Amino acid sequence: MLPQQLQAGVGEVAAALALPGLVGSAAGQLTGALVSALRERQARAQALAGAARTAALLEATPDLEALSYYPHLMAWDLARLPAKKAITPVVLLDTFEDTSDRHRDFERLLQRLVWLMPNAFFVIGGRSRLPWADPALHGQLDWTGPAAWPGLATDSASLTVPQPRAAGSGARQYLIGDLSPEDCEAHLARRLVQDGQPLIDADIRAAITARSHGLPLHLDLAVSRFLEIRRTGRTPTPADFDCTFPALLARTLSDLTPEERHLLRSVALLDAFDLDLATQTAGLTHQAAARRLAERPLISENPYALWPYHVHRAIRSAVRDDQHSDDRWTPADWHQAATRALAALGDQWTKAAAHAPSRMLLVACLRQGLRLA
Repeated sequence: MLPQQLQAGVGEVAAALALPGLVGSAAGQLTGALVSALRERQARAQALAGAARTAALLEATPDLEALSYYPHLMAWDLARLPAKKAITPVVLLDTFEDTSDRHRDFERLLQRLVWLMPNAFFVIGGRSRLPWADPALHGQLDWTGPAAWPGLATDSASLTVPQPRAAGSGARQYLIGDLSPEDCEAHLARRLVQDGQPLIDADIRAAITARSHGLPLHLDLAVSRFLEIRRTGRTPTPADFDCTFPALLARTLSDLTPEERHLLRSVALLDAFDLDLATQTAGLTHQAAARRLAERPLISENPYALWPYHVHRAIRSAVRDDQHSDDRWTPADWHQAATRALAALGDQWTKAAAHAPSRMLLVACLRQGLRLA
């Protein structure tokens, strides 16, 4: 054993290094552990000393704001790994719209995590586009604008709707779109399996697929309904899934403003629309709400169509069949909106005919007008 004074001194050092107690330790074991700990701490200290923010982080009060910069040290540590041990961490952040709030406090912390770890691969999914490249967010987040996030920047001439994957090699934000009928069938067949066989019968899978129009959320809600029916002891049938789900509409409306919710119900009457037609159908005096709604993934865009926007068919059905929302429309509300839509269609045709009559526009107005009537 070490002399008492030496043992006490080593004990203080070991305690500082969070080593085990020294009572009953052999001199060789203690010396080896102490030397190893000192070398490890020295190596880590030397490594972290090269990180740009180490000194500032050590001096700062360890509150939430300071701790949010610690990913920089992790990125530095990862960068110094030997080539044979180098890795690229993959971080998945789903339903990113749940981070949004009035002041973007939580979003600011997550953005800081992404920015400080350039050697990690982040996959962010959500119902809305990631707007960090928008210069209008300057002052709300730490890093904004196309210079900071070139992969998220979009063509200023568009409504900043993410494009399909084929839209260019430099894009880092993609609109995934709907699932094909084959993908829906495969998902439902593999979602619930019993004894190696799909638990959901083929006829039920076909009914769910047809009603979902490729919307993944509809598929998940249908699977939940299937399980609920089975728990009651009844065998599900295709007729059980010829319906809309209140939860689908609730999630769709959850991050819309009251003005956007009103506008969504209005355009659900139309097969397709542009900003002017949507604004008039909703009885609004400005197009700002229509422009914001058009940026949402629940709105599909075809820039070559006469009216470029239309509501996803599954969501449109849910909106029209809504009987549960607190702000659901009465029959009188739907009638008034239909009246405004008819007037807006007539106004568009009148203005177009005064300049250059279009047979295509006339037929399109008549088709939508007949459905509204």
